[in-house]
Amino acid sequence: MLDRERVFTARCADEAGAFLAAKNLFLSAPSPRAKSGDFAAFNTIYAPGLYLSCIRYGAAVEISAPAERGDYGLAVPLEGASAATGENGFEACTGARTILASPGRPQRSRFGAGSRRLALSVARETVRRRVSALTGAPVAGDVAFAPGLDLGSGPGRIVRDAMFLVAEAQDRGREVFADPLRAANFEETVLNTLLLHHDHSHAALFERRARAPATRDVKRAIDFIEANLDQPLRLGCIVAEAGVSGRALSAHFRDATGLSPMAYLRLARLRAARASLERGEAASVTDAAFRFGFLHLGRFSGAYLEAFGETPSETLARGRRRFSAETG
Repeated sequence: MLDRERVFTARCADEAGAFLAAKNLFLSAPSPRAKSGDFAAFNTIYAPGLYLSCIRYGAAVEISAPAERGDYGLAVPLEGASAATGENGFEACTGARTILASPGRPQRSRFGAGSRRLALSVARETVRRRVSALTGAPVAGDVAFAPGLDLGSGPGRIVRDAMFLVAEAQDRGREVFADPLRAANFEETVLNTLLLHHDHSHAALFERRARAPATRDVKRAIDFIEANLDQPLRLGCIVAEAGVSGRALSAHFRDATGLSPMAYLRLARLRAARASLERGEAASVTDAAFRFGFLHLGRFSGAYLEAFGETPSETLARGRRRFSAETG
């Protein structure tokens, strides 16, 4: 699976350990070399904020992820034995049930010799952004999912099927994640399913009374805001474009989004600055901040950290690493 997407082959434990250490994962193995063939093989396809891998180990290994890990991970075993720490210590991972790892919780995983799995990794910022999109407000803290995930039914089955669908399409020669529409559809399917139907720490946000549908004036205002994020906008301009009084627009805006028009503008600009940093379009944090109207860098950094759980510099560094990996 994903055999044409080989990104790294390790001949020994040291090589595999160095590759995993770059992802803040730590490997230990009872023997330095596999009994036959290569020690480990990593086949991976990348999309913004997530990647899908088929990983094989020729020897028994244990992998540790610290609490400060920056991503979510789950794996569907394909061959061999595997286990991971859940709520009750080590739990076996099978084709019917796996462990969903979250930032903020250390985890250990064990894989037998000859094991092979299809693994999904999603950046914490991708999850936070999806929660914000679904709830209409910035998210405080990391989302911690319930570790146990059934793969034979419910949300786990949908996520598993989506992973296999992408892997199988890739094996047929379709560059799935190279297509922004297909990549976005995969992300939305996986994250919307888990956030709306699997237990997690921020579930209460999704149980609130549903927002009222956006009225025409709110839709006009949002379209105007999104089309002019790099322009100096005032509330009067937004109100004039919406075609209603400022009081009516504010009331309708709060009903539909939970935010005032200016709070929505601020959050939209933060998201635009973040996208610019992630894609490598901004030369620096200052460049991204100034482009989208944030003239006070300290306030920009504070608001950015509150909204996304990381500093703009961290986003910029990650974007540059991804760009180097994709072009190198």
